[in-house]
Amino acid sequence: MSDEEKEDVVYESPALHMVNSTNEKKQDVTMATLSHILGPLVGFLAPVLIFATYSEDNDFIKSHLRESLNASLTFLIAAIIHVVLMMVCLGVFSFLIHWVFYLIWAISANNALKAGEEYQYPFTIRFVS
Repeated sequence: MSDEEKEDVVYESPALHMVNSTNEKKQDVTMATLSHILGPLVGFLAPVLIFATYSEDNDFIKSHLRESLNASLTFLIAAIIHVVLMMVCLGVFSFLIHWVFYLIWAISANNALKAGEEYQYPFTIRFVS
């Protein structure tokens, strides 16, 4: 191997390679970040629109978009149940607690995205697989 070929060879761990490959497509990471963070803040429409408009072949980003979409749809169903529970005065407290957990899980998912790791929201129904 010549000196030029040795300089071209870079040894990286698989996780570091995944992070570097996602850094090359910062727009994709930004879309996944928006999907995670906007879900608890503005509702299920943001993850649905981002998932529907994403057309790249990056499976890592697609898995994060799928998880965000599944979590937002699960939260939508739970919110409907919370509304029913509001009739017996339990829904307000249960909704606030559930929303705080959803926000914490969304931040954790975003941290996993930035670290190049997969993430699954707890207690989430997998509508889209």
